[in-house]
Amino acid sequence: MITAAPRALQPSPPPALQPSRWQQQWRDAVRDPRVLLELLGLDAQAAAISDAAAAQFPLRVPRAFVARMRHGDLHDPLLRQVLPLDAEMQPVPGFGLDAVGDAAAKTAAGVIQKYRGRALLIATGSCAVHCRYCFRRHFPYAEETAARDGWREAVAAIAAAPRHRRSAALRRRPALAGHAQAGRTYRRTGSDPAPQTPAHPQPPADRIARARGRTTAGLAAQPAVASGVRAACQPRQ
Repeated sequence: MITAAPRALQPSPPPALQPSRWQQQWRDAVRDPRVLLELLGLDAQAAAISDAAAAQFPLRVPRAFVARMRHGDLHDPLLRQVLPLDAEMQPVPGFGLDAVGDAAAKTAAGVIQKYRGRALLIATGSCAVHCRYCFRRHFPYAEETAARDGWREAVAAIAAAPRHRRSAALRRRPALAGHAQAGRTYRRTGSDPAPQTPAHPQPPADRIARARGRTTAGLAAQPAVASGVRAACQPRQ
């Protein structure tokens, strides 16, 4: 009789069948500044945390990112990257909320064009890590996102612009898929795979991108959006 192999000798399931660590980290991200400081052994009162800044731009940081911070160091650069502080709420002469001039470059809902032949498609407003220095932290994602029912206007705007050769999508939310599905999505739409998180390094998709004469990079919306943008980027007959 052939007996079952000991558990230690049994082969592990294929990687595709194992739960994705980065997806779990997305769900388990730290969202409370005081919890973050407690994890690092720091005093919340000494950190000058700003509840107003946290309400305006909430804390979100994966625990794998927290694990890279120095314990007990209030000035750790990775901690300062995500910790909402009172200094953020102090007005500074000469600076504004629209740091890179997105409002003036808007051509349609979710479409920003600053350069000839290129457009930025805002596909979602979520992000794996909320960096305090983000220059789009005040961007009105709720009103200016080309998603769901709003993508048709965005595609029409790209099609109407002269000589669009590249449309890059700002997609801040990690796609809820593993590398295999991300690769299929890239091959189908020309999009880049999911953004990087500490447990989810980005696959080498540049090999596919180099094979395309015209690229539609970074589309994370529905396949209909991707096909529409690809068609809009084609040369006119």
